[in-house]
Amino acid sequence: MNKSAAFLLSIVLLFASCNFKGNYKKLKALNDTLSKNYKCKNISINVMDDKINVTLINSDFNDSSDEVKQREADKIGQIVVSLVNRDTLAPGGVAFTSYRRSGIVEVSNSTTFKMNVPK
Repeated sequence: MNKSAAFLLSIVLLFASCNFKGNYKKLKALNDTLSKNYKCKNISINVMDDKINVTLINSDFNDSSDEVKQREADKIGQIVVSLVNRDTLAPGGVAFTSYRRSGIVEVSNSTTFKMNVPK
């Protein structure tokens, strides 16, 4: 799935999952900012229980230590709170996912870290 289709799917799921009004441009800005800052196969932004969750698929951080991944999750959390209204949506977690596909076989592995962002 290309980045545009994944983003549109995320938006559709977003509108279906919460009372989300007027933040489309902010989510688009979040997607654009993350795409510029993090080079990876795909970036997914999902909203669940009024929290924004970000997945970085096949990023350079997949082989990094947990400390490095937590630091990046916190940086992404700072980006989230700078672009999205915290009263509407809160920062959730960042998943670092490795994904491979060979024929009909798909293999993925994820590690998720909470976005620690001061209030």
